[in-house]
Amino acid sequence: MNKVLALFFLLFTSLLSFAQDTILETNIDSWFCCDLDAALVDMSETYNLKFHYDKAKLKEIRFTEHPRNKPLKDVLDNICKYNKLKYFVNDDQTIWVVDKWFQRGQETVFETKVFTGASTKENFSIAGQVVDELSHESLPFVSISVQGNTKGTISNVDGNFTLINIPTDTSTIVFSYIGYEKKEVFLSPKTITSDLLITLKQQALVLNEVNVTAEIQDVMQVSKQQAGIYKMSPIKLQTLPNLGEKDILRSFQLMPGISAANENSSGLYVRGGTPDQVLVLYDGFTVYNVEHMFGFFSAFNSNAIKDVQLFKGGFDAKYGGRLASVVEITGKDGNQKGFNIAGDISMMSGNAFIEFPVGNKITATLSGRRSWKSPLYDKLFEQYTDVDEGGPQTGFRLGGGTQQTTSYFYDMNAKVTYSPSVKDRISFSFYNGKDELSNELNPDAGGRPGGEEVSIESVDETSWGNTGASINWSRQFSDRFYMNALVSYSNYFSLRDKSSSGSMISSDGESTSFTRGITEDNNLLDYTSKMDFEYQLNESNHIQFGAQVTHNDIDYTYVNADTLTIIDRKTTGQIYTGYLQDKLNLFDGKLIITPGLRYNYFTGTQKNYFEPRLISVYNLSDKWRIKASYGDYYQFASRVIREDVTGGSRDFWVLADDDQLPVSSSRQYILGAAYETPDYLFDVEAFYKDMEISRNILYE
Repeated sequence: MNKVLALFFLLFTSLLSFAQDTILETNIDSWFCCDLDAALVDMSETYNLKFHYDKAKLKEIRFTEHPRNKPLKDVLDNICKYNKLKYFVNDDQTIWVVDKWFQRGQETVFETKVFTGASTKENFSIAGQVVDELSHESLPFVSISVQGNTKGTISNVDGNFTLINIPTDTSTIVFSYIGYEKKEVFLSPKTITSDLLITLKQQALVLNEVNVTAEIQDVMQVSKQQAGIYKMSPIKLQTLPNLGEKDILRSFQLMPGISAANENSSGLYVRGGTPDQVLVLYDGFTVYNVEHMFGFFSAFNSNAIKDVQLFKGGFDAKYGGRLASVVEITGKDGNQKGFNIAGDISMMSGNAFIEFPVGNKITATLSGRRSWKSPLYDKLFEQYTDVDEGGPQTGFRLGGGTQQTTSYFYDMNAKVTYSPSVKDRISFSFYNGKDELSNELNPDAGGRPGGEEVSIESVDETSWGNTGASINWSRQFSDRFYMNALVSYSNYFSLRDKSSSGSMISSDGESTSFTRGITEDNNLLDYTSKMDFEYQLNESNHIQFGAQVTHNDIDYTYVNADTLTIIDRKTTGQIYTGYLQDKLNLFDGKLIITPGLRYNYFTGTQKNYFEPRLISVYNLSDKWRIKASYGDYYQFASRVIREDVTGGSRDFWVLADDDQLPVSSSRQYILGAAYETPDYLFDVEAFYKDMEISRNILYE
């Protein structure tokens, strides 16, 4: 019986192949002098053929030819050769004619089920891009694997991918991305292998009359190829606890190993590290302030964010300058399909978002958020301010007065992306966020025992925020070679004026002026340029290397009573960086080892700093894996917390030197194991962190 079935199967596949060859051997004898669309329509009617193509594009192509008893294959080869087209015959005998230059604009056609015919190729590669089905926005860091095999890869920040050494051309490729449905792509011998466009569909609940059914929807993903990586999509944040609106950083605080100083803080304390030890990158530029309203809100508008990755430790050699962890945020490029506008209003803020295409190659996004006064806002604000009537800084109480408290924050994001070709992408990203707090007290003129008259004005104003921008150019030179070049600017600013001034007239008519209080000003400038490269040498070696130059200019002044300068620190420095790492895929994907080295030269100390890194994952089975990592890390710009009884707790950024503030360093070891099923994930990691941090600032 088995022999009969095998014979029948062989006969069927042979007939299918013969049928396809027979179609291409059809003799064409016609005169064409028209557009290519009309020519294909004429051939389909005259010779009983089925074509599938983009009518609008082929109408633009002029076709003049007189084939005399030529095989259809020769005619199609000639058409495609001179018009930059491709063609193939599908299983239902339909001839597909596609534009290879615009192939990224429409989804690549694959088999609808597992191909049962014989394979013709082994150990080959495919390359392409993964995008959202509706907006065609590129999807970064998508997991891509061969079904039933340990081979796999992930897409880069532009959604581009290359999967090396696929076992056969009848394999099934699985694409997985948080917040989207998994997609299975069935290969066949006729599947094209380059410039693929894979579209993923967002997950949605399916409602029946009585029962509610749906696939499991991941809110967070843990990397299978590295220790301590969390991935989160803003699409699913509304399923997590929040107050008023979804918040990226607050959502991460729900993860193990990550906490906040208190329930009102959006800063990340990762495995004992402080928020300033977390490198926060937004479209490549560093964001130094990540909090609104003293930490109750994070500084990032989730409507403008496409993807977020958190490295709890053991991060790659391409990242540096921080001791604890890395948060990499990718902003939305914009909808390529049409105009979209959205907004939401809460008790404390309003939020608006707009995205639209400009022609076929440009997309743009713009989002903004601003807070306003409300009863709930006032209640929250009272937790952070406790001003004694008369002002705590005056030294005496007054008979009465008026206090005007105003507080608000805003942030805005803008991004423009230009794609001149399927291999190039140029983008400009901008961010600005600011908090304003004014707690002015204007007391009435009053008197003191002895007949003295007092006139006083009180100022209590605080503002802080961050402005950043980046210009990024990425190019996919080939299926294996990728480049990303970036120039960025970031400015953190913090200004506080808490002072009082006035005059006192004694009973004998003598007038005395006085000034009390403090003024603080912290300004940080960050100019960075860097280039990152990726090269897929072969199945076992994925090489990454690059270089970076960062210029920091940081000023901090602390003045008491407008006359006494307690701190006046102005520092500048450059950090020259190079890195190299190789992701080794060994033993058929069971063992993944990523050794790397990062080199820094810091002009502030005129010293070299080497940071060796090692990351490894061993897959014991489809469910069990063991992971470990080691790394050295250095931090050159740090935030200092100053406790002041009269002025409260303040923080400011400073640049390290060899005198007052040495360069901070840490050494981390991570060892963990994970057990994963389709329904559950058990992930345990132990870490040891040895840190050398100096927080001593000498008054000048």
